[in-house]
Amino acid sequence: MTVIERITTAVSEVVQAALGVSLLDMFIQLAATVLLVLVVKKFLWSKVTDFLEKRRQLLASEVDQADAARAAAIQFEQECQTQLAELERQKTEVLLEAHKLGQAEREQIVEAARLEAERINKESARQLDYDIQKAREALQAEVVDLASAIAVKMIEAEIDPSKYTEEVAKAVANKEA
Repeated sequence: MTVIERITTAVSEVVQAALGVSLLDMFIQLAATVLLVLVVKKFLWSKVTDFLEKRRQLLASEVDQADAARAAAIQFEQECQTQLAELERQKTEVLLEAHKLGQAEREQIVEAARLEAERINKESARQLDYDIQKAREALQAEVVDLASAIAVKMIEAEIDPSKYTEEVAKAVANKEA
């Protein structure tokens, strides 16, 4: 036996002991695998690569769509934030305007009430002046009547001046009571 045959036999025994397969079986298995790869490459490889390419394109398309949707969502959120800020500003303006209108209306009501109070005060003062004037006129008429009555009594009774003073005092006292 030659050296090569001994090496081949030794390797065959080691492989069979380690793997439980003979070297010839291993070469046959290897040849079958290579043949299978060549057949698959010849008949199925283009279909598999086409399928994988379509799948890659589909995934890339879905990723692009997801990115576009995310960008649209971010833009929509920013627009909503802008609109919300604008609505808040408008709400503040409306509240301030309502407050100003309320203040103006309150001031108008207060001014109208003040003017009405002044009118009532003036009317009351005028009525009071009128009542005082009437009372003075009535008092003057009473004084004239009293003086006339005293003069008549003096003439009738020819009373002396001291009695005249007493009569005036009595008449004034009777009128006051």
